[in-house]
Amino acid sequence: MKVWLIKFLMFAGLLMLAGCSIDGTVKDDNGVVLADAQVRAVYKGKTKSTTTDVDGKYSIGDLGSDGEATVTVTKDGFIEQTQTTELSSSGVSLNFVLIADSIAPSTGIITGVIKDSRGDPIEGVNVFSTISEVLTNKLGEYTLEANLGEHISVTTDFLNYAQNSHAVTVVENETVNLDITILPVDMIEIFDVDNGAIINTKGATIEFGASSITNLDGSAYTGNVTAKISFNQVTSLVGQKVFPGEYVGVKTNGEEANLISYGFIDVTLEDTQGNKLRLADGATATLTYPMDKNITSTPTSIALWYYDIIKGIWIENGLATYDAGTNSYSGMVSHFTTWALNVPTGSASMTGCVEDINAVPVSPVNILVQTPGYYGYEENQDANGNFTITNIPANQDVSLRATTQALSSDEIILTFNDKENRVLSPCLVLEKAPLKKHSITGRLVGSDGKAIANQYLNIQVDGVTVVGVEIDYNGNFTSKAFISDPKSVVTLMDNLTIGEESTFFEKVIIIDQNSDVTNLGNLEVKTTTIIGCIQYPDGSRLFDYALIRKDSASGAEYANVESDGGAFSFILPQNSNYYNFYAVNMGGGQTANFNFTANTSVIYFNNPCLTVY
Repeated sequence: MKVWLIKFLMFAGLLMLAGCSIDGTVKDDNGVVLADAQVRAVYKGKTKSTTTDVDGKYSIGDLGSDGEATVTVTKDGFIEQTQTTELSSSGVSLNFVLIADSIAPSTGIITGVIKDSRGDPIEGVNVFSTISEVLTNKLGEYTLEANLGEHISVTTDFLNYAQNSHAVTVVENETVNLDITILPVDMIEIFDVDNGAIINTKGATIEFGASSITNLDGSAYTGNVTAKISFNQVTSLVGQKVFPGEYVGVKTNGEEANLISYGFIDVTLEDTQGNKLRLADGATATLTYPMDKNITSTPTSIALWYYDIIKGIWIENGLATYDAGTNSYSGMVSHFTTWALNVPTGSASMTGCVEDINAVPVSPVNILVQTPGYYGYEENQDANGNFTITNIPANQDVSLRATTQALSSDEIILTFNDKENRVLSPCLVLEKAPLKKHSITGRLVGSDGKAIANQYLNIQVDGVTVVGVEIDYNGNFTSKAFISDPKSVVTLMDNLTIGEESTFFEKVIIIDQNSDVTNLGNLEVKTTTIIGCIQYPDGSRLFDYALIRKDSASGAEYANVESDGGAFSFILPQNSNYYNFYAVNMGGGQTANFNFTANTSVIYFNNPCLTVY
């Protein structure tokens, strides 16, 4: 009897520790169940969220064992409803009946410009939300309608560019501006669906199993798959530009959390006609993220999160484990959008002000909050110089600075406690940046020492392009004079075309303050040179004309082979990507495919030569 009583008390104690749950059903006033209704419970300042299933049911657990919880249910087209309930260790059942909103929702306007890495507008980009869809005009401009008060996610879709998505809240009598930067995908790889593939880009790896991809409707797919893949880290300038949404996500237990990101991968799958494909039901792909060199912490595992372009927030869904041997994290995913390796943190907020050296308020001003894996940006428009920043990562050092095009405050390093709301005093003071102008000169070369010619680079300060430079036929460039940031740190960046392949180049430099011109000398863009020769089966190598083609006998041309002994050479970006080439002569014969991974400076195919049959 005593043993039974002890076990009962232990069980009851565990129930109390686990906390109670709230569950129920959501219907309309006609008794029809409502799926995908948003259910949010607030208990002692913490928020947990979920959505109703196809039967209109929901469940929110682990809320604690006593006290009150407030539950709110929302769904488009219905009036929001809130109930407060007393929690019980035995659980609470709370049902809702939503009344249809007879008044059509008022609409607001979201407008902006879709830009490339140079800040130039892009025409013809598909920009869409849950209620409207448009194409950008010649100036890259778009305008979308949105329901007032809603948190609206705006997403882009354009040719061979990685999608990007951001969310805003539409306010009455106010047009919300949302500019979005998009970049070409890092890697386009074609593979046979039956074979699967392992694709590398910028140190990240995506592994597809054999026959793991289907049409969108789930029907079987045969033939070639075009995979468009990008990988970025938030500590790089380009990663800061194209990180989707905000650094906020919903954990598996329904709680919201601030996020620190170790990197994110975007994957799009298409058939030969450009129609979208997906992972088959029950299939998975493996994502491997190289460790960010600017982040020192390497936990045993980190959660995987996908960006929900409908809700405009990150959703926790999986786990990646650390491999010390490769200094990387790997995990499996069951569908594709943008997947990030994120660590949840506490959240804080701050209010402050900005003024000039005469104590006069300054507006507008850009407020920058940064820490490795997080980039916060707020444009202060307050006429009194006041600003408010929310969702600041807690329990770690963050950098705070105010900037305009010509002015900057000193950098301040702050640490916030979780849920802290700090008032910053005194104001941030903008002081004049050095007015001395600088130029940058240099030369782009590949790993073979040869010029990377006829390209274009942007010079950026704090993520803003201040001047662009053209690279001549010898790889040389000299920028126009510009005013540098007070910290004298600038970034050269853009997409370069090497051997018909696109690669992203980014170089952070420090300006030489003692000179009007900072000479960088040769800047190496890592390349792989392919050197080889082709011959007939009898060993002869006298060709009038032949071609090196990618992927197939009718694919893209990469090099000519003339009557010089059948020799050829061409270059590609050195990016660890896997390539598949053929040599084709005028008579229609071709070599077997010659495969290689572009992970070294030179690869030879001349001992023996490739044979044309």
